[in-house]
Amino acid sequence: MEKRSSKKTEPQGRGRARWIRLDNASKLFPATANLQDTKVFRVTAELNEAVDPEILQQALDAIMPRFPSFNVVLRRGVFWYYFEQSDLRCLVQPETEDLYEPLYTKGEKRLPFRVIYYGSRINAEIFHAVCDGAVAVAFIKALLGQYLLLSHPEKVEKEDIQYLFERSPASEKLNDSFQRYFKHSGVLKSKQAKPEKKKKRVRAWRYKGTKLTRHRANLIEGTMPIDAVLDAAHRYNTTLTVYISAIYSKALWEARRGDKPRPIILTIPVNLRPLFRSRTERNFFNVMRVNLPEPTAEEASSLCWWIKVIAEGLKDTLQPEKLASDSAGLMKLESNPALRIFPTGLKDFILRIAHRVSDSRHTTSISNVGQIDLPERFWPFVRSCHISVATRGISMTAISSVGIFAVSFISAFRENELQYRFFTTLQDEGVPIEITSNRNIITSEGGYENGDSAIVPPAEGISPAGATICPNCGCAIRGYKARCPLDNEPLYLSADARSDEARDVFPVAEQKMNRLLLTRLFAFISIAAMVISIMINYTLELPINLPVMTLLGIISTWASVGAVVIRRRQISKIVTWQVTILSLLMLVWDWMLGWQAWSLNYAIPITMLAAQATLYILARALNLDSGDYMIYLLLCALLGLLPLLFLIFGWVTIQLPSVICVGVSLLMIAGALIFQGGVIKHELTKRLHI
Repeated sequence: MEKRSSKKTEPQGRGRARWIRLDNASKLFPATANLQDTKVFRVTAELNEAVDPEILQQALDAIMPRFPSFNVVLRRGVFWYYFEQSDLRCLVQPETEDLYEPLYTKGEKRLPFRVIYYGSRINAEIFHAVCDGAVAVAFIKALLGQYLLLSHPEKVEKEDIQYLFERSPASEKLNDSFQRYFKHSGVLKSKQAKPEKKKKRVRAWRYKGTKLTRHRANLIEGTMPIDAVLDAAHRYNTTLTVYISAIYSKALWEARRGDKPRPIILTIPVNLRPLFRSRTERNFFNVMRVNLPEPTAEEASSLCWWIKVIAEGLKDTLQPEKLASDSAGLMKLESNPALRIFPTGLKDFILRIAHRVSDSRHTTSISNVGQIDLPERFWPFVRSCHISVATRGISMTAISSVGIFAVSFISAFRENELQYRFFTTLQDEGVPIEITSNRNIITSEGGYENGDSAIVPPAEGISPAGATICPNCGCAIRGYKARCPLDNEPLYLSADARSDEARDVFPVAEQKMNRLLLTRLFAFISIAAMVISIMINYTLELPINLPVMTLLGIISTWASVGAVVIRRRQISKIVTWQVTILSLLMLVWDWMLGWQAWSLNYAIPITMLAAQATLYILARALNLDSGDYMIYLLLCALLGLLPLLFLIFGWVTIQLPSVICVGVSLLMIAGALIFQGGVIKHELTKRLHI
């Protein structure tokens, strides 16, 4: 797979890129993102024609100056993560991988977003640390408008897309609104507001199912006419958000029957921009929690009761004073001096634990992003828009555009009981539903569920418009599906569904290497080596303690390989970690073999010298930016002063290697401070958040 970003032709090596602190909400996402829950947004615009990748690239290049918060790379400092402005160019790519592929990997410089296409779909995937759903929608809206302007200049004029772009200065787009409104201004309180007692959060009921193994997410999208679903909501005298939340809550209660009667707690993200008149293009949201009361059997069967409960819960929770108080509390926690001095690794560990505890205190999340307001002359070109986000459980998102309301369920489970109950309820309410999914895709020669011998059509081409009615749920299933995504009912399709040109709405994702399996295999080999060494030591008389030597070899291998894997994308870190690990291992091996001081006399000084030379040569050969390696070169040089202790305390019998190592290290430190002092100071400021 080609990289999705490339460097422009500007000269590198200045080492003083502008850096930006992460906002309060963003600090959580780098710490808690993993291969399953990548914290990636996915916003989709589906056209009524095939996507032209060349025009899409031109459109992307044209709008990028309007989104300065996207032209960054995420870096890991000593105490906090931070963004560093970058000259990388995002390259449009065909979609071939699984949904929500990671956009942040430790040590790798890459843009925190990607633009991919498949068939008639334009997809923007964005790391949540960059922005929230409101900005993601603004981005796809601007990209779509620019694309239609370039692809249909005879029908779309420049004036038609002007209002699609937010008009605000770059400084306001990059503004940290959490700092502006909550750090020093205190908590907003009305004169009549009484201080509320904080309710103790309890463990919520969580949906349990069979975890996916070959996919990251089970995505089911349901589209319906906006007028039909609004009419259904108005029959109950309620809003669209309350209506769909009530149907989903009823489905959750029905799925919970037979399980522990823990409370059903919904989390709903709230865009704070309208409340505080902010125009930032970074994260600015809060999450409100709606704790649903326990219904009787009669109440649970009535949709009217669920609508009433949801409406009251939203009214009680959606209060500017309460949202401001919660946000100010989080800002106060971030500013705690005791927490600020914790290194990034320890903060990550604490945030992961807190995130897991928070996960156990809510059942699911519901997010209605609202409407993508497009000019009516765009409507003939656009079929629908969708939004979703990676999750470790199950969540529901919704968005409307061009007269279509799209609801997306994102799940980490194989079962689709909740989705089935939700969409069939809407069907019973008279709302026609069309379903698409990234699963059960028929492929030529490979059956379905991504057979290994599948022939996959290229990304260029138009997505299927036809649908097959499921005989069980009654929904229209769009695309080439072997079975209905909702109830797994077999579908009857024409013979051309298995042709080489047959294209589903989603691509057949390439299968990734099972890293967990490799780790388990390596662990099994290590245990087997230990068992064999014990057997040999027991049956044969050997001059050495074979099990202990084998254990040291296993520890050395795990430590060395682990350091390379963790820091594999940043050469300077690899060299620094390896020299530290090798020095410690050589000391241990020298001691285990009967102390002969070869580690202090020769091995450690020579390793320190080799590390400095290797790092400098690699930096020059690979044309690394000085800011990327200078700190680590300085650190290696400081480690190279350790042999000075060997000389002072008389630990070495052969002094020449230590003397040379100390002399070269002192020269390296002096040269770094004299010629690159400004770069070192700038890097320390970024990484230490000085």
